[in-house]
Amino acid sequence: MKKLLTLTLAVIFTMSALFAAYADEKIAVKTQDEIKVVVFKIGDSNYYLEDKDGNVQITKMDVAPYIKNGRTLVPARYLGNALGVPDENIIWNQTTKTAVFKGNKKLTLTIGSNTMKSNNDVIQMDATPEIIPPGRTMMLARYDAEGLGFEVGWDANRKLVICWEAGTPQPDLTEIIEEIEDNTPVVPKPGHKVLSSGELKKIYKIFENKGYKVTLR
Repeated sequence: MKKLLTLTLAVIFTMSALFAAYADEKIAVKTQDEIKVVVFKIGDSNYYLEDKDGNVQITKMDVAPYIKNGRTLVPARYLGNALGVPDENIIWNQTTKTAVFKGNKKLTLTIGSNTMKSNNDVIQMDATPEIIPPGRTMMLARYDAEGLGFEVGWDANRKLVICWEAGTPQPDLTEIIEEIEDNTPVVPKPGHKVLSSGELKKIYKIFENKGYKVTLR
């Protein structure tokens, strides 16, 4: 399995709320036809993308998805990038607070409005996009992913939003679940260093290579 890590360095832009803190380095955006599955995890500032060749790409965001009144919201620019819409195809109108995403479908939504357009179809949402400090635009995960032509699933146990190609079965998530677990910090005792499960595996491997039997308690 090939792993790609995309890191972004946030810089402040004042021209719009949508691009309030974007990166100097553009995110490597896959086309929609290349995407197998995309996963966002509540409270996790990474998103996880597996392409149809089996490569897993981990991208760092500057804000994590969250749940509000039973609806999952994700950062607008990162959702667009994750679902195949590059920055140049994301258009923000500061005056009307309207965002346009031009992917395989054209998605149009407005901050504070529960009406969204996917191509020429008008969709009524049961909640609205919002802006959170210090100026991040947050979109409704299900409506917006479906509006761009994806199926959307929810893993309640792991708190995962799962997006994949419309009209196809939900893909296997084994590789991405492994990546999520490797990037999830282990809660330490007071005064102890926080290690991810991936870091712990590396430590275990060192001792195993020296002939020790390693167990976790």
